[in-house]
Amino acid sequence: MTLTEYLRAQINRRTHGSVRGFAAQAGIPHATLFRTLKGVSLDHETYVKLAKYLGVSVCFLMELAGLETGHSDEERQAMRMVFTPGLDRLVEATAGLSPESLEAIISFAQFCRQREAQEQAMRSRLRAMPPA
Repeated sequence: MTLTEYLRAQINRRTHGSVRGFAAQAGIPHATLFRTLKGVSLDHETYVKLAKYLGVSVCFLMELAGLETGHSDEERQAMRMVFTPGLDRLVEATAGLSPESLEAIISFAQFCRQREAQEQAMRSRLRAMPPA
């Protein structure tokens, strides 16, 4: 699927084919969207606005446009499903790191997630306790 095909499908789904309506909802000029549908490249700011509106990552849209972002097939598949605020910053910050450094970052993120889950469980238990 190309960026143009993806955007056309989203325009049909979200605004029943209204390019102007879609552009307005996404916060971009309709002329920019018309040019994009004709294959003209986007600037980064427009990718960001579209990604936020569509709930996908900027990298996902860029890859649909045929731009290389350096992601594996698995990473590209994951990006198709979810937009995570901050994901693009994380991708930029980790670009070019060694596999060992990337693994350390992943391990740290998993540790943080575990710790937050434990803290949430503790807060829930404390709220459930009767007042003293």
